[in-house]
This record gives sequence, C-alpha cells and structure tokens, in this order.
Amino acid sequence: MIIGSVIGIGIFFKNTSVFKINGYNPTGVIISWILASVIAILTAFSFAEVGFNHKNGAGLAGSVERMYGSKPARFIAFNNSFFYYGVLTFAVAAFTAESIVQIFVGANKDITTVMHIGYLMLITLGLIFFFLIFNYFSFKWSKRFQILTTGMKFIPLIATGVAGVIYGAMHPELSLFNPSVVLPDNAKMSPLNFANILTALPSILFAYDSFLGIASLQSEMENPKKQVPLSIVIGIGICIALHMIITIGQIMVNSGTAPGVFTTIFKDNKTLSTVFSVLISFFIFVSAAGCLNSLMIVVLRTLTFSVQYRIFYGSWLLDKFSGDGVKSGFIISFFVYLFWWVVFLIPSVIFNTDAYIDGVSNIPSLFMFFVYGSVIFKAWTNRFTKKIHVNKISGFVVIAPLSTLGCYLAFGYQFFYQYSIRVFIDKTSYITWGLFASGGYTVSPVHAMILFFTMF
Repeated sequence: MIIGSVIGIGIFFKNTSVFKINGYNPTGVIISWILASVIAILTAFSFAEVGFNHKNGAGLAGSVERMYGSKPARFIAFNNSFFYYGVLTFAVAAFTAESIVQIFVGANKDITTVMHIGYLMLITLGLIFFFLIFNYFSFKWSKRFQILTTGMKFIPLIATGVAGVIYGAMHPELSLFNPSVVLPDNAKMSPLNFANILTALPSILFAYDSFLGIASLQSEMENPKKQVPLSIVIGIGICIALHMIITIGQIMVNSGTAPGVFTTIFKDNKTLSTVFSVLISFFIFVSAAGCLNSLMIVVLRTLTFSVQYRIFYGSWLLDKFSGDGVKSGFIISFFVYLFWWVVFLIPSVIFNTDAYIDGVSNIPSLFMFFVYGSVIFKAWTNRFTKKIHVNKISGFVVIAPLSTLGCYLAFGYQFFYQYSIRVFIDKTSYITWGLFASGGYTVSPVHAMILFFTMF
C-alpha cells in the first residue's frame, strides 16, 4: 500500500524540474533528494511513536486528536479529506489519463500538440469514477490489483536507473558530472546553491507524500500498533532507494525523464527507441494506475470517517440516507472530485495546459508536512510532560526535533521566501510546471504566489 501510493508517476518525470531548479548542478540535485529523503524517513520514523487514533479512517486526524484534541483534529480531518486527498487524487488521476494517451502519442511529444486538454479532463473524470466504483464494490480485487501494480513498478524504475548508470559510465560526455556537458536549450550549469536546493523540496516531497494513508486502514489490519509504524518505515526506505537509483541514472545521461533515458541510449536505433518508449510509457501508466487505486482505497475510508464524525455540513442527512459502511464516503467522494474537476477544468482548458494541476497539487502536500512536524513536535514535548500514553521508540528524542525542523524548513522556506519575498526580488523567473501536457506554458512568480496563498 505504501509503495503503491508513494511511487506513482512523479519519480519518472519530476527530475526534469529538479534539474532545472538546481541549474543542472548534479551535486545540488543529489543533495535535494537526500535532504527530502532524510525529512521523509525521519518523519516516518517519528510517527512510530506518535501513534494513531484507531477510529476507522481517522488517519492523520487521529494523530492530531491524540496530541492536540478534538477541534484541531476536526480541522485537519476536513483539510485532509477535502483539500489534501481531493487535490492529490485528482492530480494523480489527471496524470494517469495523460499516461494512457502518451503510450500512443510517443514519449517525447507533448500531448497538447495532438489533443486539447479538455479531452484529457474527460478521461480524468472517467478514471476517478471507475476507481471509486471499483474500490467500493470489490475491495478484494482492488487489493489484488494493488499487489500486481506495485510489483510491476519495480521493472521500469530499476531498468531506468541501471541502464542510465551503465550507459552514462560508458559515455561520460553525457553526464552532468562532466563540466563540458551540453545542456538542454544551451543552458549553463549553475554553481551549487542552497536556495535552489530548498526550492526543489516541494517537488520531491510530493513524490514521497501520502505514506500516512495506511493509518486509515488500521481497523482492517492485524496488530496495527506494530504493523503500521513498521510498514511506514520499511515502505519509505524502499521508496528512497528506488528514487535514488533512478535519479543517479538520469544524472548520468542528462535526462530528467525515464523515457528520455532510453531515447538517449537508443538514439541511433529508431526501432529500439520506439519499442522502449512504448514499454516505459505502458509501465508508467501501470504505476500511475496503481497509485490512483491505492489513494482511492484510503479516500473511501477517510471520507466515510468525515461523514460519520460530522466533518462536512449535511453529514447527518447523508449518513441517514446511506446507512452504515463506506457508502456515505462513496457518495460524498463524487461531490468532492466533481468540485475539483470543475476548479481545474477552467484554467486547464483556457490555457490548454496541465501546469496548474501540477503546480497546485504540490501545495496541500507542503501544508501537510507542516502538520506532520507539528504533531511530531507535540509528541516530543510529551516525552517530558508525559500527558499522553505512547509506545516509546528508541532514538525518538533525538530524531523528532530533526524531523520537525525538516518539515518546518520545507514549508517555511516556501511560505516566507519562495512565494513571498522572492516574488518581489525576481519577477522574471517564470516557473515551469506540467507533465505530458504542459504545452510549454510557464507561470509567472506573481501568479504562482496568488495560487499558493489562495490554497493556503
């Protein structure tokens, strides 16, 4: 579940933006990934002591309730179900739709050159409804689908990483470690810059987020007190290893995308280049579909919890109408996703780009890392006040402050500098968001700031 929800589509393409943000400096790229990975694993480890409220579907809100009480927990329950999972799952569905089309269009071609994004948005809505219905009627087959797609994810990730490292070692002139390497658009490599490293964090943390979704399934697990923390730490550890393998491979051949690695390797053999392009695109679709499925498993339980505990207005009526079980979560999911579909449909269709879907989807994840840090900090102070009973984990006293600092650093830099002060210092650094259907569209710093604080 954790590997399935954390590793979706981002790792196959996120390094394009991470490379650009770091000015193609390979050391900066690696440090960005290491810093984000440290924050993720420390956060995962810290939640082993934080523990969870074992109400079915409570998830993160259950942790907040244990540490801060019922009112903050209700606040997080709403934000977690409506904003966080609403935006995150919609974005994954949109990128899954794009990955389907990409198989037929070709890995190196922008979808907007052959299809208006309005059609992609219709496919996105269809995928959301399909996976909602699939998970509602057959959790048994949903679990099997999750196991299958998670196993298949290892194939393109390992293949891309290993192929990139081997080919890059044979052709060192391609590697970003080579000072004379030819960069895209004749760009020049920037010196190591800590500000760039911090700027890249949201994109990378988005690739690690949603690992706490498993906490919403505790009532369906054996020995959840032991299994949940263990699963989170081991799952995130495996994800970190896979992310680092593919990142090194991409650095070695100067390509921020998985298909781009094989395009570089088979640049002199058009047939093999086409074959591998289709294969990688297919596996990317499988990976994205698996991620979407795992998120829907969690969403149904999270939204069911939100209805049962009267988080949404009118919950009592919906609960009365639907009866017990996940039916209420199933019904309200339709309204939540329809809302976000309309919200993202307008700018996407007007500008014919997925840039706003990509950019905005990072923001709730960033806010949630602030929440993670706050929960962990409260658990750390609890070691001294001893007001809340927890299962003490060795090393927590040292690791928890570092985890809190990392979570606050990621959020604070974006809030106080990247989307505020820096906008007024540098109004010309346009932001490149988007995936398969960016259309070459760039977002001005001012527009990005407005989006960030509107979402906040």
